[in-house]
Amino acid sequence: MRFLHLADTHLGFRQFAGRLDPERGINQREADVYRAWHHAVEFAVASGVDAVVHAGDLFDGPRPTPRALAEALDGFARLHAAGIPAIVIAGNHSTPRTRSGGSVFEVIGRFPGVHAVWEAPRRIDLGGTSFHAVPHADDGAVPRLDLGPGRNVLIAHGGMDAARATYSEPGAVELDRAAVVSTGVDYAALGHLHAFAQVGENAVYAGSLERLDFADESAKVLVLADLEGSLSVVPAPFRPVFTVQVAWRGLGPAAVLASVEAAVAARDCRDAVVRLRLDGLGRDVYQALDLRRVGALLADALHFVLAVGPAGLSVGAEGVEEAVEFEAFARSRVPEGVDAARVVSLARGFLVAAGAEEVAREA
Repeated sequence: MRFLHLADTHLGFRQFAGRLDPERGINQREADVYRAWHHAVEFAVASGVDAVVHAGDLFDGPRPTPRALAEALDGFARLHAAGIPAIVIAGNHSTPRTRSGGSVFEVIGRFPGVHAVWEAPRRIDLGGTSFHAVPHADDGAVPRLDLGPGRNVLIAHGGMDAARATYSEPGAVELDRAAVVSTGVDYAALGHLHAFAQVGENAVYAGSLERLDFADESAKVLVLADLEGSLSVVPAPFRPVFTVQVAWRGLGPAAVLASVEAAVAARDCRDAVVRLRLDGLGRDVYQALDLRRVGALLADALHFVLAVGPAGLSVGAEGVEEAVEFEAFARSRVPEGVDAARVVSLARGFLVAAGAEEVAREA
């Protein structure tokens, strides 16, 4: 039995309003997750797998949009046409908070070739292999499994201390590693953690197919499990998402900007999602940075954000190599067409008044 192990595709995920895919005219990040999903489906077909296993969070939410549902069904239709069955369980993102409104998996489960599991654990036998599908539950418990006579595969969704770094999210549950290992299965196909991780000899997190935030900058892969052989991990294409970080403690604005230029030039930022982390920077130096210049350096990126690094912004200007000149700072932030001299004059007046009030309070 050879199967493709997927998880956390988060169909319907959106980010960066106004950024549209040039081909489809929809949100760029939404298009990215659809493209990754269909790439995985085509990989399964080309590899001639016996099944596709999806370990939860097929959708980004419990009430997916019509487009997200259509994309999912298009993928399942392609698999069905190739004679490849699919097993998909509900993860925490795709589990409704109340059961009264039903679940999208009621629709998915009616589709030919798809075994959708969302209410209770279920055993599915395919080609001599028993798949034990355990959907997301509030307690994260792994039930006693009714093992089949052939190979056995557990499919579950939840975190695990053995693989967790700083990843957490609302509604998530923890899987007990000992409970997973003691099930006696030949392979545990796990979902929830977005980075690929092998947490036991036969227990694997497939990870997400796209980097959805800066908490996950791991390499993206497709996991091909062969119960009669070995595990194959194949690199998957994804949109670059990464952090550019340089320690700038003790530098002035010009030196910081030069460091930013060098750091950005060393990475291919075209169409990437980039976080520029400023670590150990004086507050006054940060305020004096020419942010328009920084934006110009990253103009080719799909999106970029400025963030404060783990060391934070240093409080004083001690050790700064050059003084921060207020007028240059103020003028750099005045929009075109606005009287810069007038703005600087008003700003100086406010600063003088604020200083006078501070002196009066201390007296």
